[in-house]
Amino acid sequence: MEYLVAFRRTPIVKAGDKVKKGQLLTDGSADIAEMFRLGNKELVEGYIIEEINKVYELQSASISR
Repeated sequence: MEYLVAFRRTPIVKAGDKVKKGQLLTDGSADIAEMFRLGNKELVEGYIIEEINKVYELQSASISR
């Protein structure tokens, strides 16, 4: 399967790599609507929690799931 990558994005997977449905293929932020369309609610929730946790970790704080 082929996937077009936006000019400003860098692929984080290589040709021939096995990927899971909804897995990020490029660097940068995900399109949450597309992630939900291709994946499911739990995938999107997990992504949002991971991104929020990154912000808290920058401040040396943690959150529990």
